[in-house]
Amino acid sequence: PWDLDALARHAACLAENGEGRNAAGLYERVLAFEPGHFQAALGLARLREAEGRRADAARLFEAAANSALTDGEALAARQAAARLRGDDS
Repeated sequence: PWDLDALARHAACLAENGEGRNAAGLYERVLAFEPGHFQAALGLARLREAEGRRADAARLFEAAANSALTDGEALAARQAAARLRGDDS
């Protein structure tokens, strides 16, 4: 059994240190095992946005919003998705 939270934290460290490609691979692995993993979806969304992959990032922000533990997390993720889609709402 894998500790998916630990993998997501490791991916976040990689992303912070400029290793986005390795971070993305870990985030994708976490999401393959648990599609609703908030931290992995959010982290991968941020990486995809930085790569200019707006549609992918918006989809991932929505996935993060759907699995958020708090209303604040969900709202922030939904706002990020709307911003990327160009929604005015």
